[in-house]
Amino acid sequence: MAPVPPPAATAARRAAFSCRWRDEGHAAASVRAAGELDAATSRQLAGVLREALGSAQVLLLDVREVTFGDSRGVRAILDAAHV
Repeated sequence: MAPVPPPAATAARRAAFSCRWRDEGHAAASVRAAGELDAATSRQLAGVLREALGSAQVLLLDVREVTFGDSRGVRAILDAAHV
């Protein structure tokens, strides 16, 4: 089992992750994510994806600046795809 990072390290990781969405017009939106996408940050991405999909029919997800992703991050993306 991997060691659990101290709370300060977890908070720093969350602070290093960012995601935001933008209305692209014509019922489309884009979401840009950057930083580490993992168990500590996947809920943030899931919320932004839900918000964007509430306003759009088509979504572009830009993960070019994601430096790490684990299965929780992938799950957040897959769950959003089934909304």
